[in-house]
Amino acid sequence: MNFLYFFHFLRFSMLFPIIPLYCKYLGFAPYVIGIVVSGFSLLSIPLAIPLGRLMDRFSPIKGVKIGFFFNLLSSFILIIGKSLYVILISQLISGLGFLFIVVGAQAIISSFKNFSKKAEGFGKLALYGAMGQGIGPFLGGLIIEKKGFFTLFLISLILSVPGLFIRDKSLDEKRMKNKYNKNSPIPLVKEIFHILRKKNIILALIFTSISVFTTTLRSSFLPIFLQQDGYLPNTIGILISIFSVFMFIVRFFIGRLFKKISTNKLLYITMFFFSLGFFIIPIQNNLLTIGLGICLWGIGFGISQPLSMLIISENIEKDNSGLGMG
Repeated sequence: MNFLYFFHFLRFSMLFPIIPLYCKYLGFAPYVIGIVVSGFSLLSIPLAIPLGRLMDRFSPIKGVKIGFFFNLLSSFILIIGKSLYVILISQLISGLGFLFIVVGAQAIISSFKNFSKKAEGFGKLALYGAMGQGIGPFLGGLIIEKKGFFTLFLISLILSVPGLFIRDKSLDEKRMKNKYNKNSPIPLVKEIFHILRKKNIILALIFTSISVFTTTLRSSFLPIFLQQDGYLPNTIGILISIFSVFMFIVRFFIGRLFKKISTNKLLYITMFFFSLGFFIIPIQNNLLTIGLGICLWGIGFGISQPLSMLIISENIEKDNSGLGMG
């Protein structure tokens, strides 16, 4: 699993929690900030499944390269403009880049026949995500406090460049090319319904939606909530980084958890951590309680992401790995 994926997650984690603060700095109303934040995931709704199908027909490493190009383009747009429409367009493109990279990387891993190799691939991808999300918020907050938003956007652009030349050593490109260039005689809609007939797939999708919703709140309106309580950008970055530190820690033990605890029990445990974190954070303006709530979020998400990917991967045919990840 290529280390360049770390740069993708680092860039994403530097920018995503800062965008709401940037919008507030430009004087946007709260509902407008919500629209801008939602723009990141807007294209994922209609495009995730067709994109996954494309990954099943062509080498997904090309999709990953396209994703890094979109990352670079979105950063460039942030540098040249400050209007609402410019920022929204940047968010749309950035979300598309994130989708290409994540679906492509997961399609590569999911296509492996060996379970241990597959588990190792998902583990490394999740670990790179935890590393990037652990460093990114703190680094982003520090940069805008010392150098400003322009410098942050420029650094995010630079981080996107190496991914344009990515090569994944875990990918057997000749085998993947022969596999992905074939045309499936089954219509896309029928393939989707065939996949959704499996109860574990539905369970994983619902669980993924809840965990992503929770994590998006952490990266969007939590910075504004903390700023209104009087915390500086540097402190906000540290608090959000706590999430990723605990996510990083729990992923060192994720393999043991998979062996000792059933997936259904892990789902319930994760939901408990999410719910408790929701309850604790807004109780009072106290660093200790806010930090504890964010820690619980981090532990929950540290389990949820590789768990949902593994459930879907194990319940889907190898020739539909991209479609399943989409």
